[in-house]
Amino acid sequence: DRAVEYLRWFEKQKDVRPWLLYVSPFAPHEPHTPPVRHAGVQIPAWQPGPAVGEEDRTDKPQPVQDRFQSVQEGGRHRELMLKTLIAVDQLVNRVMTRRTLAIFVSDNGYLWSEHSLYDKRFPYTESFHVPLFARWPGRFGAGAVDPRMASSVDIAPTVLEAAGFAGPLRYPLDGRSLLQPGTRQ
Repeated sequence: DRAVEYLRWFEKQKDVRPWLLYVSPFAPHEPHTPPVRHAGVQIPAWQPGPAVGEEDRTDKPQPVQDRFQSVQEGGRHRELMLKTLIAVDQLVNRVMTRRTLAIFVSDNGYLWSEHSLYDKRFPYTESFHVPLFARWPGRFGAGAVDPRMASSVDIAPTVLEAAGFAGPLRYPLDGRSLLQPGTRQ
């Protein structure tokens, strides 16, 4: 509600300039409590990957061996987390009535019983491989996929270019604008 309220206020301003709205919803963090209106929603069936339920973990470091999450627990966490994200989807829908650049990214991945673990702090791909989605009506085609490698450090240069900032910058940026062609080496 606050994000939409801000956008309505901003649109009434006479001096329209590039702007930034940073929205960081609490979902899907613990305790993974979905809104009452979504508690009964059916979530699509889970198709666990091959790393789910890894039984022999004797080759792993002790902190990994000491933690365990069953496949059933992983499925329960997944269901609750996805139910909390329905409200986030609704937020995105309300905010995205404007024709603006939006970037969606997570701060980390999460383990749903992969390697029989839970949480996000373990040295596995599931913990650090996160999606980065961008939406900009009129600039990015719906459903377009860009196979280039990207990183969260690319967000700032991308936003600066989208806003028309020509520099100079006080300090160099580590990333590169995703609006520019080319790939990383």
